[in-house]
Order: sequence, then structure tokens, then C-alpha cells
Amino acid sequence: MISGKAIRRGNWWHIGWNENGRWMQKSTHVKAEGNNPPPEVNRLLADIQEKLKCFKTGEEYIPKLLVSEAFLEWSKEDAKISKEGTWKYRQAFVPRTLGEEFFKKMVAHVNEGDVLNVIGRLNQHEMAYQTKLTVFASCASFWDFCVKKGYSKAQLFHKFNKKKLKGDMEPRLERRALSYEEQDRIFSLLKSYK
Repeated sequence: MISGKAIRRGNWWHIGWNENGRWMQKSTHVKAEGNNPPPEVNRLLADIQEKLKCFKTGEEYIPKLLVSEAFLEWSKEDAKISKEGTWKYRQAFVPRTLGEEFFKKMVAHVNEGDVLNVIGRLNQHEMAYQTKLTVFASCASFWDFCVKKGYSKAQLFHKFNKKKLKGDMEPRLERRALSYEEQDRIFSLLKSYK
């Protein structure tokens, strides 16, 4: 095991580890409130230890991050670049679409089967096809962020999966002429407002 530990310096938690015979130290920017490090500091320490282990063995390092944590990170960045309405829409629809089980997984462990489950759930909804495409695009934007950050190695929300979406491509309401009864009712209501 690679040696490393959480150190309290003043009012802040730091992480220290031995790398190539040199002692390295990094601030976690987490305020110290007690003698035991909080879970986020322990997670950072485990992350650094995993990085060092991968570096020594020559393996590729993939961060261990939950989808829910990556989503919070994406939300902050998306809020800076999106219009407010678009941002609120994405904050509501992406978690609801991906589902609770998806959010509990590690980003690196999400696979094509998980995305096909999401598409299957979308296809069961009675929403318009265009709405499904918009929701899929929002999920793809979130996953693009995960790929750019290096949390995932594969873009799973791609155009081939997009083609698996099904739905009514016609408008929801049928267009038809008004019946004579409907016309009479409308005209009588309009006359009553004089």
C-alpha cells in the first residue's frame, strides 16, 4: 500500500504522501472541525493512493467518482454557460431520466447496458419524440463533461443510441375542423361578451 495520511494544519486538512522518496503535501481546502478527517478528505486520500499505485504499476488511472458527484460538478459548470431556463430544465430532467440506480454507480463502471436501460425507460414514457431527443441531448451533454474530465473513457450517449429512441413524431393534438356544435358554442360565447 502506498503510504499517505490526512494531516491537520491549523484550521485546515492537508494530505501528505511519500512519492519517489520525497514527502509531498497538498491542501484539501476542507475546514478542520475535530480530530478525525471528514469523509471527503478520506476520499481524496484514497484517490491519491490509487493514482500513485497506478503510476507505479503502469496502469491507466480512472478516478473513482459517483455519477451523483460528477453531476453536481457538471451542474456548477453548466450554470455558468447555459441560460437559466435551460439549466433548470437540465437539473430537473437529467437526474429523473438517468434514475436512482444510475446515480449510485461509479462513473467508470457505467456501461452500454446502463444507457440502454435509460433509453428503454425513456421509450416507455408517453412524452413527445422531440422531448425525448431533448432529454437525451441533456444526458449526452452531462456525459461529454465526464469524458472531458477523464472520469469515463467512453461516450455512451452517442448518435447510434439516439436512434434507438422511439416515439410519435407527429404533434400530440390532431388537427381537424371544428364541428357545427363547437362553432355555434364559440359564436354564442363571443356574442355574450358584447
